[in-house]
Amino acid sequence: MEENNQQLQEEHVETVAKAEYDALVAERDELLQYKPKKLTDEEVKAQQDREAFEKEKLEFAIEKAGLSDFAEFISKQDEIEAFQGLVKKIEDNVKKELSYKPQSHKQTDEYSQFAQKGDTKGMISTKLANLFK
Repeated sequence: MEENNQQLQEEHVETVAKAEYDALVAERDELLQYKPKKLTDEEVKAQQDREAFEKEKLEFAIEKAGLSDFAEFISKQDEIEAFQGLVKKIEDNVKKELSYKPQSHKQTDEYSQFAQKGDTKGMISTKLANLFK
C-alpha cells in the first residue's frame, strides 16, 4: 500500500511538472518568433555592400558641400545641412570681426559741415529745413 501511495505521489508530481513544462514550451515557441534569424552569407554580403554604398554616398555629399574638413564629425546626411549653416555663421562672424572698424570716424551732418566752414547762412538754413521735416 505504501508503494502504491508513493507511485501516486510520483505520478502527481510528474503531471504537474509536465503541465508547467508544456506552458514553458508554449511560451518559448511564442517568443521564438522575435528571435533574429541568422543571415546567410549572401544576405551578409548584400548588407555590407549597402553599408559601403551609403558611406560612399555620404562622403560624396560631404565633399560636394565643401565640408571635407568636418567629415569626421558628420555621420548622417541630415547633419550636412546643419554643418553648412554652422560654418556659414562662423564665417560671417569671422568676416565681421576682421572687417575695418574706424576708431575716430564720426558721422557728420550738414549742420556740422557748415559749422566747420563758418557758414552761418548754411547753418541757419539747415536748422530751418530740419524744423519742417
